Amino acid sequence: MVALSTLASMALIYQKSQDVYDSALQTYHANQIQSDETLIRVLNVSLSGQDLIVGLTNNGSTNLFDFRHFSVIVDYFENLNGSAVESLEEYNYSTSSPSPLEWTSLGGILLPSELGRFEISLPAPVFVSTNVLIVITTDYGPGAEWRGVP
Repeated sequence: MVALSTLASMALIYQKSQDVYDSALQTYHANQIQSDETLIRVLNVSLSGQDLIVGLTNNGSTNLFDFRHFSVIVDYFENLNGSAVESLEEYNYSTSSPSPLEWTSLGGILLPSELGRFEISLPAPVFVSTNVLIVITTDYGPGAEWRGVP
C-alpha cells in the first residue's frame, strides 16, 4: 500500500512538472515568434530645445505598445557652459510629457507599417555639431540605432 501511494505521488509530481515545463516552453516559443516578427527603423531625428524627436517605423508584424519595457539609450556631448561633456544615459519611459532623462511615445500604439514619434528629454543641450547616438530596443528584443547630427 505504501509503495502504491508513493508511486501515485511521484506520478502526480512528474505530471505537474511536465505541465509547468510545457507551459514555459509555449511561452518561450510565443516570445520567440514575436521577437522574429518585430522590426523597427529610425527614420529621422530632430532637435527641439533639449528634446530629441525621433521618427521611427514599425516594419514588423507585431504591435508595439508596452513601452515601459523598451530601452532607450542616448550618447551625446552636452553643452555645459560652452564645454563639451559626454553624456551616456538610459532614459525612463513616461506616460506624459517627459522630464529630463525620460522619454515618451507621441502617438501611442505603434502598429505594423505605421510611423511613430518618440520624444526624448535630454538633461542638457547638445553641443553644436556633435554626433548623437540613440539606441532603442523593443520589449521583444530587436531594436534600432541612429547616429548623426540632429
